[in-house]
Amino acid sequence: MNRVFGLLLSFAIVGCGTVSISGLKNSVDCSGSNPTFAANVVPVFSSKSCDTAGCHIGGAGAAGGLDLDTGLTATEIYDNIIASDSLDPATDPDDPLNTVLIAKPLRGLLTHEGGDNFEDLNDPDYQQIYCWIADGAQNN
Repeated sequence: MNRVFGLLLSFAIVGCGTVSISGLKNSVDCSGSNPTFAANVVPVFSSKSCDTAGCHIGGAGAAGGLDLDTGLTATEIYDNIIASDSLDPATDPDDPLNTVLIAKPLRGLLTHEGGDNFEDLNDPDYQQIYCWIADGAQNN
């Protein structure tokens, strides 16, 4: 995949699950990729240990109110993401990085108490979520 990225110059959380990022040129080639939420995105939450005690598990008590318990159905997890404002339903598919779901766990962007789950833009799990958002972030 072709990837282009630059330096982060500034960012700010602007609400509704989006962040305003300027100076970061981010392009992941999603051509030929058609990740689905259930098959490609939900497994990332487990592989990155997001669905562990003290993190994003436990209903309303989950960190940031975002319950990613992979014991739930994919639809329940999707609904939790939308309810927590981690993914603005109006997310611009042309700018996937400007959503908390993908920006917060990316190394060096925002403070994430769970650590940097995505070391850089080349992380295959980051790219799965990025391409899913770029494709419209549907519950599929």
